[in-house]
Amino acid sequence: PFLFGSRERRLFGVYHPALGRRKRRGAVLCQPLGREYNRSHRGCRLLAEQLASDGLDVLRFDYYGTGDSAGEGEEVTLEGCVADTVTAVGELATLAGVKDLCAIGLRIGGAIALSASAQSMEINRVVLWDPMTDGPSYMDHLLAQSMYPCPSMDHAAGFPLPAKLQGELRSIRPDNLPPGARHNFLIVSEELSQHRILLEHMQNTGQVEYSLRPNSAVWLDDAELGVGAVPVTIIEGIRDWLG
Repeated sequence: PFLFGSRERRLFGVYHPALGRRKRRGAVLCQPLGREYNRSHRGCRLLAEQLASDGLDVLRFDYYGTGDSAGEGEEVTLEGCVADTVTAVGELATLAGVKDLCAIGLRIGGAIALSASAQSMEINRVVLWDPMTDGPSYMDHLLAQSMYPCPSMDHAAGFPLPAKLQGELRSIRPDNLPPGARHNFLIVSEELSQHRILLEHMQNTGQVEYSLRPNSAVWLDDAELGVGAVPVTIIEGIRDWLG
């Protein structure tokens, strides 16, 4: 665990150094927001550990205003999350001395990873893990969890949802996102119509591979354990593609 970024925008990260034979490649995890972040924490940690065991240097981090990073929840913006991802990619490149870098985005982290790839020349690969790229439907999902159901709703499931972030999320469409990096991988545990639209959009603008790997949703509570499920098939798919 360590802190990085600027004095004004201090970020918390966890570095998983490559084990065994290093592949001189790295991966930065772009995690979800709000309650989905908490539920998927175990799955993201397991993915990072498995990729490190495969010889990749991996960085998990918290966006500004989330997790253990500086800032308040009311300060979170999608634009800021993208900027934080670019910062994290540069940090891992320096820390591990790697140039072949991948951004792995889960749920709304997928849209963040795609946007970061358009701003960072260091991102050569993008993995989209069950990406949430239809802003209106995602906002409906968040509002359904709201503990404060009123017109001025600014929280979702106990997490701040400031007005600017709401506007940014609503503007996301699967066919208006950046085309991604040189190599892209869309892997889903359940196929949604937005995934098909995104896949067609990315096929028209660049190179993308697709895989359907049925698995319990890590961003939902496991009925028995009360935490996110272990994404075994997803982890296998991502390891195979990056390997």
